[in-house]
Amino acid sequence: MNEIVFALVGAFLAMDAVVFGQFGFSRPIVCGPVAGFLVGDPVMGLRVGVILELIWINTIPIGTTLVPDVAVASLLSVFWSSALVRCGAPEGVAVVLSMGLALPVSMIFRKLDLRQRARMSRFNARLQTQLENGDFSAPARVVLRSAAEHFFRNAALFFASLMLSPLFCSLSMVLPRAVSEGLGFSYLMLPAVGLGVFFYNFYDSVFRVVKK
Repeated sequence: MNEIVFALVGAFLAMDAVVFGQFGFSRPIVCGPVAGFLVGDPVMGLRVGVILELIWINTIPIGTTLVPDVAVASLLSVFWSSALVRCGAPEGVAVVLSMGLALPVSMIFRKLDLRQRARMSRFNARLQTQLENGDFSAPARVVLRSAAEHFFRNAALFFASLMLSPLFCSLSMVLPRAVSEGLGFSYLMLPAVGLGVFFYNFYDSVFRVVKK
């Protein structure tokens, strides 16, 4: 698998959340299978994507709210899971360990995104002046600059994150047996956890209506 291609595709999908479109390409249910296809294991990609979608179905990046970047977490989880399985780790250990490692990394992506937005907001006063002077193309230039920065920064971060795969493979090989068994059991419980979170998130909008 070409890590550069994966990083570029991942950076493009992650843009859907806040940069343009919001067509849903950045959701785990989409990112997971796409990542699985890229690494040659679409079934694992679908499994990871469905589980993370159920858990984070109510996670939406609004304003300055610091939430995980679900696209980043999904893409890295699938890539690292596939890498760990190839180096001999059981699937349960690979998936749970990869998810646990991808979550804090996705928070770093999100934090950098918030900093970029705060920095780009400084252009507001200048844009107002340019618009008053008849330069109606100024907003488009700022948006394109911001989108390009977001894409190339995330592509570089994705590539750097993918390079950690050998380190995580080594980590999975030295885990105590009890830890490996615990991770394997956690993997079996993840679908139940996902369904539980799904029903909890929609309790107000579904169950209370039914009760009425």
